[in-house]
Amino acid sequence: MPHDDGHSPCEDERQPTLLLDRVRFDLASAGFHVAPPQPLSDEHQGGVAVYLDDDH
Repeated sequence: MPHDDGHSPCEDERQPTLLLDRVRFDLASAGFHVAPPQPLSDEHQGGVAVYLDDDH
């Protein structure tokens, strides 16, 4: 059932994840090393860490 904005609830739930993927892609395309999602292991130190903060 669509919301008033024409998007389905499923689409609304995926928006933060899609934005996260886009930000990671854009940073990597700009030449940054994008670290894997937390927690980082000793072999994956450094780089830009981008993740969703589920508490906020």
